Amino acid sequence: MLGAGSVQVCTAAIHYGFRIVSDLADGLSNWMDEKGYATLGEIRGRAVQNLTDWKHFNLRYDIKAYIDQDKCIKCGLCHIAC
Repeated sequence: MLGAGSVQVCTAAIHYGFRIVSDLADGLSNWMDEKGYATLGEIRGRAVQNLTDWKHFNLRYDIKAYIDQDKCIKCGLCHIAC
């Protein structure tokens, strides 16, 4: 929604296999259907108005991931998903 005409998914394809590409396409298509969008052109660039200069961010904001060990499935993807 920021305006990109393409995205790179090489790491995802290496990690999950090439099926991830069709999963991503299906997910995008389903999301567009739910939101009532017919073409990518309708959403491209819509989020640009939300961009701001870095000086407006709280640079002291600190957040740390918490992993609930009781729910952990030991997939090893904490650096990506958790």
